[in-house]
Amino acid sequence: MISAQRLIIVLFAAVSVVASLVQSRPARNIPDRAAFHVLTSSMGYLKLQGDVKHPGVYPAVNNVASIVNNMAITGRPLTAAEEADLKRLNPGSGDCLIVRFPAGSGAVFTLNPIPVQERITLGIPLDIDRMTRSDWESLPGVGPALAARIVDFRQKNGGMMRVDQLNQVEGVGDARARTLARYFK
Repeated sequence: MISAQRLIIVLFAAVSVVASLVQSRPARNIPDRAAFHVLTSSMGYLKLQGDVKHPGVYPAVNNVASIVNNMAITGRPLTAAEEADLKRLNPGSGDCLIVRFPAGSGAVFTLNPIPVQERITLGIPLDIDRMTRSDWESLPGVGPALAARIVDFRQKNGGMMRVDQLNQVEGVGDARARTLARYFK
């Protein structure tokens, strides 16, 4: 009977010691890790869609035609005129290039920005000068009224804005400006 009581006391003491050791360990700051690959290079990225074998996001290169030629579903290279059309469009980082090959005609290109939420997920910086009100509303802490004030501020200042000017917009303090700044280049 006495040995059972001793065993219980020893076990309780051991559990107490282990618990106090675990609680007294210094906390380690472990950064949040994404469950997917985040594009972090300073190089730009181009999303390719439409009549292509492999739609997706590709590193932007100086010669976008080479990406399209490698991914085009028709198996034919772009003509010189199509390459000139593509060059005039001037796709850049954060753009979505939609390629169509309608029957009986040349390639048709459409250029749109990659949606804001997709850019954030991929780690592609946003362009503050191209943001619409709905784009601003998709950012955390920005509602319709604040989005309208930010866009109005930008328009009153020549349609361009720098990230460090965010705190000049009514309703954007220093803390919110720092939070929003991490989404921009």
